[in-house]
Amino acid sequence: MNRTRFPAGTEILVSFILLVFVGAGCDRTKIALPDGTRIRPEVARTPDKLAQGLSGREDIGDGMLFCFTEEKIQAFWMLDMYVPIDMVWLKDGVVVGVSERVPIRELNDWSRRWSPEPVDAVLELASGDALKHKIITDSIVSDINKACK
Repeated sequence: MNRTRFPAGTEILVSFILLVFVGAGCDRTKIALPDGTRIRPEVARTPDKLAQGLSGREDIGDGMLFCFTEEKIQAFWMLDMYVPIDMVWLKDGVVVGVSERVPIRELNDWSRRWSPEPVDAVLELASGDALKHKIITDSIVSDINKACK
């Protein structure tokens, strides 16, 4: 059987391309908002990603879903945020609170935003999206558990 030979290092290059262009999308999973809109937020699961969040970005796309390994009160601050956001506090996919139009951090503002009760996930969206997509307390955001696996 004739085997095609590729130049040395081709396997490494192909693996790298697959990791960058295919793997980059692996940390995004579709979720459904209460109004039926499906979005693909970035998913933060690792300590580094949870700490970095959306800091330093001017475009947050479909936002970010923060997945926590245990249910507890969560605190967020707006360090290096360039755009205001809405924060949706979730427990098992049920909205337990919404912090709307959270402003960017001003100089010497070290205040934090706290979840109203223990949560296992937080969804950060562009400011105004909570109202736009009818996200209110006790509404359901579907596929959170699937996204956080």
